[in-house]
Amino acid sequence: MLAYATVCGVHLDTADVVIVPFAAGGPTDTVARLIAEPMTQSLGQQVIVDNRAGATGIVGSEHVARSAPDGYTLIFGTAATHALNVAVFKTLP
Repeated sequence: MLAYATVCGVHLDTADVVIVPFAAGGPTDTVARLIAEPMTQSLGQQVIVDNRAGATGIVGSEHVARSAPDGYTLIFGTAATHALNVAVFKTLP
């Protein structure tokens, strides 16, 4: 979405939300917050970092998977949320 909005000059009316599926203050949260500031400047709209920790990232990943497919909700995932959970858990929500 960032590339699309930048190329097309689109300024959306809703804030973007970056879901971090881990606790606030951890390394994933820190990197997401460092990236959110340049995204805010590039898009010309607020980018909010929302921590949704729990179940090795499953809680945050599930929230993103169930949110509206409008491009406003992004996940700042890791190997745990995108590869390991699929291999370790028999079923995922």
